[in-house]
Amino acid sequence: MIGPSFIEIAQRFADDKFANSYLPKKIREGGTGNWPGNIIMPANNQLSDQQAQDITAYILSFRKMHY
Repeated sequence: MIGPSFIEIAQRFADDKFANSYLPKKIREGGTGNWPGNIIMPANNQLSDQQAQDITAYILSFRKMHY
């Protein structure tokens, strides 16, 4: 496992009203220290803002799933 699953991300941000603005930026800029294990997420600055927003919408769609 390299990082959290989409389901884990969606659950973490389920009630976060800023997720739709925070996550696209995080996807494009990357980072570390947001999840246990200090795994580095590389930047994806080749993505457009719209692509990062589309990915965010897809990830957050998992909020509706119950496991």
